Amino acid sequence: MKKILLIIGTILGLSLLYTSCNVNSDQVPKFNEKDAFVGFTTLIYTVDEDFCTNPQKGNGQNYKIPVTLASVSGLVSSVKIVVKDSTAIAGVNYILKSGNTLNFTTDARTQYVEFEIIDIPGEFTGDFMFKIEITDGGSVNVGSDNICSVKIADMDHPLSSILGVYIANGCGYWDGDYSWNVTIKKDDPADGKAPDLSKVWLYNFIEGGQNVDIYGTVNAELTEIRIPMGQTTVLRSGAQYAAMVGWHVFYYEDGTVNEDLDDEVYDIQDGYNMVVYIENDGQKMYLPPLYEFGSYIPDEDAWYNILLPFPVPGGGKWDYDMNRPMMTLIKN
Repeated sequence: MKKILLIIGTILGLSLLYTSCNVNSDQVPKFNEKDAFVGFTTLIYTVDEDFCTNPQKGNGQNYKIPVTLASVSGLVSSVKIVVKDSTAIAGVNYILKSGNTLNFTTDARTQYVEFEIIDIPGEFTGDFMFKIEITDGGSVNVGSDNICSVKIADMDHPLSSILGVYIANGCGYWDGDYSWNVTIKKDDPADGKAPDLSKVWLYNFIEGGQNVDIYGTVNAELTEIRIPMGQTTVLRSGAQYAAMVGWHVFYYEDGTVNEDLDDEVYDIQDGYNMVVYIENDGQKMYLPPLYEFGSYIPDEDAWYNILLPFPVPGGGKWDYDMNRPMMTLIKN
């Protein structure tokens, strides 16, 4: 009798479980076609001014910005867009090629706003901006992502020869020789201020999870980047985290030894710069073995991703050699 009751209880339990699952599945929200909308997939685009003329970029093709209609069944709609000048002027910096109407069909749920980007070669004009706005969704709603900005990047920046991605090689304290990517970018203030044409920003200069660009100043001859020591290299939970680039100077730029080293304190003097030397019109850069640097957290007396002068093979000493860089960057 107990076995029969057990079997009946098990069946009832499974039945309740199945019923419960069905109830939950009925409560899953479904997309209603009355909620169908059209919008941009990205709100900020950047295109090089020579995109349409450079064979390695657009190679004569128009620059295309996607617009997507979100629908389950694939609704048909004619969507209206307008293009608004800012610093970029229609007919001078760009030409709208696709017209002001995008026609969506069941089989074409993504359409493209197409532009010819007009290059002004050999003249530094600065970047140009314009906007695109979806003004009428036709038979569907206009989504919240209905305005996007387009930046036309000037390729005649005075520092253009040293901008781009570099493969960095260095000697790490724990890992020995290793490689990573460093990106050098032009100054481009987000607050609308004029850019500093002598300043560059270095992303991932110290490899290993850092997510804050550090800056350096380039000399007029394009042979040096001077990077002020002590810049913050890490943000944690949206707040500035006290991790800094560099903390010891082993040797000064003239090759003389810094005798005043203390392992327990931040030893870089105010105003001290690390100097990255530029060669071959920006195709190669190197950092001589003058410094000990990485990300250092004074409050915790902690550090990571330290780069040091090259060790003497088989020995425990450090060997100063201006001809043997501690870090090199080769343009990718």
